[in-house]
Amino acid sequence: MKASDRRHQDRVEVHLLACYHVKEGAQTATGFARTMNLSHVGVMIESPDPMDSGQELALEFLLDNNRVLKLGGRVTHVSPGEKGMQWVGVAFENLTAADKKLLAEQLAE
Repeated sequence: MKASDRRHQDRVEVHLLACYHVKEGAQTATGFARTMNLSHVGVMIESPDPMDSGQELALEFLLDNNRVLKLGGRVTHVSPGEKGMQWVGVAFENLTAADKKLLAEQLAE
């Protein structure tokens, strides 16, 4: 079954700047990524840094309306992208009503 067949929400192609923080034990790795697509429940990011399924991420997105959306999520899958990049699927966790509202506004644009 293809990943797209398992999705419960449609994803919208959108290219936003994202900053992520991966907490591993006492250390935190930080980096930048670009979103490939976005939905109400998750995101696909393109990153030069390797990640593993199950890792917890703190994400910050610079939205088209120049607002910053901060979300938590968990890596669901990783696949090789182009030019040494990784495509990382992330499922959002613990979204607040305000988070959902900002996501909906971004997806409506």
